[in-house]
Amino acid sequence: MATLGTDTEMQFSYSKPAALDDYDRREQFRTAIELPLRISAFEEPGGVRVFSATCTDFSEKGLAFESFADLQIGQVVLLELLIAGDCLNHDRSLIQIVHREEATYGARFVKPSGS
Repeated sequence: MATLGTDTEMQFSYSKPAALDDYDRREQFRTAIELPLRISAFEEPGGVRVFSATCTDFSEKGLAFESFADLQIGQVVLLELLIAGDCLNHDRSLIQIVHREEATYGARFVKPSGS
C-alpha cells in the first residue's frame, strides 16, 4: 500500500499478462526484421486460403508476424518467404500458430509428419 499526502491511502497492484511473461522467458535470441511472407491455410475439403503477412521478428524456433488472416491457435499453415514479390520455393516452412493478439501472431516451426 502506498501513501499519498498525509491522509490518502491507495493500493497499487500490477501483474504482467501471461503472454508477456511467456515472451520474456524465451531462451532463443530474436531478430527484429520486416520481411514479406505468404501464408497458405489449408481447409477441408481440399481448399486453400492464401494471405499476405509481414514477419516482424524470428528466432531458431519461431517467428512473429502481422496479417489480417483469420488463423486460429493450434492451426498449422505453410509459410513462404517473398523476395522482390516472388516466392522462393526452397524457403518454405510449416508453422503452428501459438499466440494471437488481433492481427499479430506468434508461431513455432514444425516438422512435416514423416520427417
